[in-house]
Amino acid sequence: MIKNTYLARENAASPDSPLVEISASEWHHIVEENKNLSLKQRRFFIVSTIQDGDYIDRMFMECSYEEFRAWNVEKTMSDCNRKAEAAAMVYSLDAEPEKGNFSFLMEALTDNGSMEELVHQHASLENLRAAVKAWEPWAYDLFLCYEAGQKRTCTQRLAEKYGISEQAMRKRKKLFEEFCKNFFQG
Repeated sequence: MIKNTYLARENAASPDSPLVEISASEWHHIVEENKNLSLKQRRFFIVSTIQDGDYIDRMFMECSYEEFRAWNVEKTMSDCNRKAEAAAMVYSLDAEPEKGNFSFLMEALTDNGSMEELVHQHASLENLRAAVKAWEPWAYDLFLCYEAGQKRTCTQRLAEKYGISEQAMRKRKKLFEEFCKNFFQG
């Protein structure tokens, strides 16, 4: 069973106005009006959901734009994490896989290193990716080219993209390589 509660400001024009319970039709009317209003004129609501067994209680509460943005960022991240978690598959290293040519998953691992090393390398690469992305926009493009094995062929293309000479792009490539070197040397 789902129960919805709608709370809106008693006086929509006053951000300090207390929240009062409104009917579903009043809330739907506000939502419909919002569609025709500019961002500054809209009213914003956050949703809080509590589930207790088969009982779901959802509360729609009016808030400021800033509160809505913070809630929306957190909700979006939570939804992405939940979807990624649902898509992830967990296997036992000793269990026989349903499909494949390996009698055990442990045999599928490379002999060149431990699983911990592979995970650490992947995490390091992801950390480098984030650092490069935060450093310079052109550096992230270089990172993608290097990752795709296009180190030697990307200079002209990226120089044209950023409206600089190939020599200037080669200097940026050196800066990028130095950045990566310093990143791993810590």
